[in-house]
Amino acid sequence: MKDRKINDRLTLSKDVAYTSITAEDTHKTFNNRQRGNFKMFAPFKLLANLVGRQNPESWKEEMALCH
Repeated sequence: MKDRKINDRLTLSKDVAYTSITAEDTHKTFNNRQRGNFKMFAPFKLLANLVGRQNPESWKEEMALCH
C-alpha cells in the first residue's frame, strides 16, 4: 500500500514500481561499511550487505534495504 502511494506521486514512469523492505537494522563495520545484523532474515541480510558496500555517505543506519 505504501508503495502504491509513492508511485502515485511520482510522474517519472508508471511502469516503475518503488518498493521498500524493512528488516531489523544494520551496523557499521571497521571499514565504515554497513552490514546486516546477525539475526536479520537471510535474504534481506544478503541485500543489506550488498547495498551497504555503497558510498557510506549515502547510507543511513537502520535504512536497511531502502534503495
